[in-house]
Amino acid sequence: MTRASSAPPAAVVIEVLGRRVRVEPGGHTSSAQIEALWSRCRATQAGSAAHDEIVITLPRSDRPLGAEDGLRLGDQIRDLAVVGAAERLLVLRAAGVATPDGSVLGLVSDDAALRADAAAELSRRGFGYVTDELLAADESFDVVAFPEPLRFEQDELEHSALAGPDALGMRPCPPPPLHLAAVVVLEHSHDHRGAPELTRVRRPDDVRRLGQALVSAPESWSATALPDLVDEVDGLWVLRYREIHAAAPVLAELLVRRTQHPSGPGQLYVAVGIGDSDDRPTAVSGHHLALDGLRRVVWMAAAGGASLEDLHAAANRELADKHPISVQLVAAAVRDLMALRLLVPEHGVGRAAGPTELVH
Repeated sequence: MTRASSAPPAAVVIEVLGRRVRVEPGGHTSSAQIEALWSRCRATQAGSAAHDEIVITLPRSDRPLGAEDGLRLGDQIRDLAVVGAAERLLVLRAAGVATPDGSVLGLVSDDAALRADAAAELSRRGFGYVTDELLAADESFDVVAFPEPLRFEQDELEHSALAGPDALGMRPCPPPPLHLAAVVVLEHSHDHRGAPELTRVRRPDDVRRLGQALVSAPESWSATALPDLVDEVDGLWVLRYREIHAAAPVLAELLVRRTQHPSGPGQLYVAVGIGDSDDRPTAVSGHHLALDGLRRVVWMAAAGGASLEDLHAAANRELADKHPISVQLVAAAVRDLMALRLLVPEHGVGRAAGPTELVH
């Protein structure tokens, strides 16, 4: 009796800055690992045609993909991404996170672990994950997301390993359009004392410092790309800090300042379904939902009706000891609660403005 052969491991097809890459794994275990690491870059059916794919074939093996093999594969994929971006995009060696409305903060450092730590910390504070290593933008400074795996130091021996953004629980990247709003150079020091220091870089040092992070730029734009970028984001900043959890609020506040809109009277929102206990799960469509800190504060603050400015003030009163809450994050919580039908607009009060129009 002939033994049936097992099915070949599934290929993983991803999109990287406009280039389609097919990874042929060496075994079923490595296929699952690659899928987990690159899950945010999965190609869509509307992607490039199959004959335009670049194929990476890994050696056959039933063993798991080792950390070094994962890093090598990541480097191959990034190299292909840079080639795919040539003559189309400005690419910096930088991480990127975004507010819910698509405003992107670039984080420049030549240390991959520092970039990953900063991106992960800001994602825990409500920002969407855009990229870890290749921040790409077109001539209008619209950003092309590249939510690749993040590189971390694995142990005291300074071995590195990749971790997928899904495994790290990082907030998804907002949908396009994304626009570059601010760029900060990270300067970490164990000897830094006191509060994190954010300072503007003077010209022409700003362009020179960005030049150290430049990966590629279209030839037709290369002479002015970096000065244009500095003008677009209203200057380059440098952040000196010791602990990223203490520095993250400073970065968040910079991005808030760069994306503020004129304030004015606005729509009132009213909470639905508040019970006697703040800690009880809330029934939504037959399921139980445990609201996180920010959404619960916004929901409770709207018990008697509140504007976005009121909700923002309430969030900062309740959560300021953890991190400053931007209006963009409160607006995202309002949208989430409205989608869950736990928050409704009070019709006929104020103008029917979208929640992102107001800033406290």
